[in-house]
Amino acid sequence: MPNRTFVGRVITPSLYMGLPLAMAWAVYFHASLIHNQFLHKWVALGSGLIMFLTVFLGVVVVYPAAYMRGAGPMERILAGLIVPLVFAGYETYVVSEFFTVAESFYFLLNPAVLIVFVLAIGLMGICELACRVLVRRPSGQRKVLTWAPVLAIAVMIIGVYVLFFWENGTRFFYLYMDSYLNLFKS
Repeated sequence: MPNRTFVGRVITPSLYMGLPLAMAWAVYFHASLIHNQFLHKWVALGSGLIMFLTVFLGVVVVYPAAYMRGAGPMERILAGLIVPLVFAGYETYVVSEFFTVAESFYFLLNPAVLIVFVLAIGLMGICELACRVLVRRPSGQRKVLTWAPVLAIAVMIIGVYVLFFWENGTRFFYLYMDSYLNLFKS
């Protein structure tokens, strides 16, 4: 495995999902220019699906790519989080048009934003275990099953439950909204 720069180990794998996200975003938000309603609907649906997949599941491509390029554990985590961070940053920017800076940052606790990070953490744990099983490093393979990836997977399972299945997701959402009202509307 050749020595690669930080850009080669972290940024390049992130671009595997970042570039399709950017292209799908551009197509999605310009699909309204298509006058044929049938074509407009399918172009918007297809580009929206690509945006969804790159944001929510992109870490499944990015994390192993960073692993194969020789990125260390923290670099792999950073590579896996770049696309979700860009998504969250953009969404925060969008809501900042309507809300104060503090309220805009509070938006990051919204279940629709949190789930991106919850899934990314768990999927990185799964990818780490898969990479350890599939790739044998010449320096000697360490144990496949360790606490960090297992903890990441547990965080994902608990996070998905709390955000979406705990009383059908309403419990966390109402905690989120009640906290918002207590912080900003009193």
